[in-house]
Amino acid sequence: MKISTFLLSLTVSGTTLASDIAPFAADDRVCFIGDSLTAQGGYHGAIVLFYATRLPTRRLQAWNCGIAGDTARGSFLRYDWDIAPHRPSVITVMTGVNDVNRGLYTNAEPSATNLAQRQQAIDTNTRYLNELAAKARQEGVRVILITPAIYDQTAQFDPPAQMGINDALVKCSEGLVAAAATHGCDVVHFNAPMLTINQRWQSSDPARTIVGKDRIHPGAAGHLLMAYLFLKAQGMTPTVARVAIDAKTRELRDIDNCQVSDLVIDDSGVSFRYLAGALPFPVNPAAKDALTMVPFIAELNQEVITVANLPAGSYELAIDGQPQVVTSATDLQAGVNLAVVESTPQYQQAIKIRDLVALRERISPIIRTYSLLKQQFFADQDALSQDEILAILQQKYDELHPKPSIWNDYRCSVIKRYQQSAAERPDLIKQYNEAMAQIYQLNQPVAHTITFRRTAAGDAK
Repeated sequence: MKISTFLLSLTVSGTTLASDIAPFAADDRVCFIGDSLTAQGGYHGAIVLFYATRLPTRRLQAWNCGIAGDTARGSFLRYDWDIAPHRPSVITVMTGVNDVNRGLYTNAEPSATNLAQRQQAIDTNTRYLNELAAKARQEGVRVILITPAIYDQTAQFDPPAQMGINDALVKCSEGLVAAAATHGCDVVHFNAPMLTINQRWQSSDPARTIVGKDRIHPGAAGHLLMAYLFLKAQGMTPTVARVAIDAKTRELRDIDNCQVSDLVIDDSGVSFRYLAGALPFPVNPAAKDALTMVPFIAELNQEVITVANLPAGSYELAIDGQPQVVTSATDLQAGVNLAVVESTPQYQQAIKIRDLVALRERISPIIRTYSLLKQQFFADQDALSQDEILAILQQKYDELHPKPSIWNDYRCSVIKRYQQSAAERPDLIKQYNEAMAQIYQLNQPVAHTITFRRTAAGDAK
């Protein structure tokens, strides 16, 4: 694998963080396990979108198995009833930010007892990562362990950071790497690369952060960054498709991941029939700040048409007769990346796939209320009727509501969400699963006619 210059610069104790783990295989059944960062759906939604557009015949099944507030222990304890029923062939696991017990980091000068409690929390995370990895591996499941995303303890804004939390996450990462070695698991690094980018940003703007103002939860750009790190670890290459044509010799010099036919080169320009083997990755507009963090386009999203030795001048690119951009002979000599031209029919097709992934991300938090509430309130009770579940939840709501706190208020809101959505939950699960099937119906590339026609003398400006 060609490792990016960016990733080569990221090291911990002299060890490069770029890895080379196997990509998902055709028909893999992937469960993404973790806490609220996973429950949000962003980073693994982008991974699913990448696979659907880049490898349209490599069909995946994927499930969001994240739960807000979860830990490695919680993930292990719910494995049998929440994860195993999906019959996964692969699981990814990212925990840590709840495991370290952030409430232990309120003292600037911790006592010996407090330091011991901090270490115990880290050790518990490592213990249950080992337990979870061992259980899954015994069942023949491939395990990908992900070091936790950062807690930003250096950004300068209010409220002040709880110092030491990300240091604890680094220790959790060390335990994760050891667990992976013990059980034959793959590792993807999020914490160290995210920390490096954060430090780079804050060298010029101390208040800037790649996560949110809560110092934990990234927005869309942070999730695309995490997807980039995951995909690079899997050795994904830049090429959507590539075509190289020589106008002087009037021949096709090279192609990659596409088919080209009916090539015509004359004094007015070039035309050919083009069937790519993939679609461009349609970056979520809300995530475009990620493109300033890492070279996502250069390293993961290249649909390049090169035409050498054209007469100087401006050339209009049209696809199926519809104008797209005006470029120059000079730019065509270097290559034009269609993957960033959002008006192309292939990009518009990819947007439909992105919309289906986004639909799954909207539905998932509603579906996942059941798993969160079962974990909290009736994990040891199986085969409950809907009426019994609703009765338990109403009792818990009545107990928690008069005792306001951030966590109690959140659990009460989840109970209310479940009560309001219980009747439609079966239909939402059906929509969630059908959206995945629709993705692999709509993501098959189609043939297009591409033309470059000269529009004026002299290179375009």
